[in-house]
Amino acid sequence: MDINAVMKHRTALDWAVRFGQEEMVHRLLGRGAVPSAETLATAREHLGCHPERRRKTERIALALLSVDIAPATGREPGTEAGNLA
Repeated sequence: MDINAVMKHRTALDWAVRFGQEEMVHRLLGRGAVPSAETLATAREHLGCHPERRRKTERIALALLSVDIAPATGREPGTEAGNLA
């Protein structure tokens, strides 16, 4: 099974971030899920829209930023998330 497969225009990681599922985010990252620009944008959006869940969302954002992105993606780690916090 492809951990980065797209379902309804989103990956499993995108869905986990969107619904604030911190444990699932960690599990998916641990299995090789790669955060996309959309994933990081969703985390950024949740930081602004859901202040009552800010601490949880910050932990999710930090987990996303800690992942090393493979050079084949053409992105450097953390380059698309500079305004997350």
